[in-house]
Amino acid sequence: MVSESELREILEEFVKSAGVIGAAIVSNEGLMMCSLLPEDSDPNLVAAMSASLFGTSRKVVEELNLGPLQQAIVEAREGKLVACSAGKYGILVSLVPHTTNIGLVILELGKTSERIRRLLEE
Repeated sequence: MVSESELREILEEFVKSAGVIGAAIVSNEGLMMCSLLPEDSDPNLVAAMSASLFGTSRKVVEELNLGPLQQAIVEAREGKLVACSAGKYGILVSLVPHTTNIGLVILELGKTSERIRRLLEE
């Protein structure tokens, strides 16, 4: 069983290295596993909606025969939400300001999601 402190440590490293303003690990069912989101956000709502967004995106790319979903990116006026799979059980969600290099974020997302996947699938 993975502890929340293990997941929090991974998220803290990710936030620091990628330059994002928040991140969370959510289950594929939409439950919050660990969160470093801004204080004014509702972590449970973010978890539920992020899992729904990612699941829907996964189904669309499967229907279109585009191969496995790499990440889902939602761009808004104040920044981006980028989500990627963290294995069979989790999704890594990040909040990216427009001033942050999205290429670096995607690179760090890949490394971090793999670490999370290994932990969750032990």
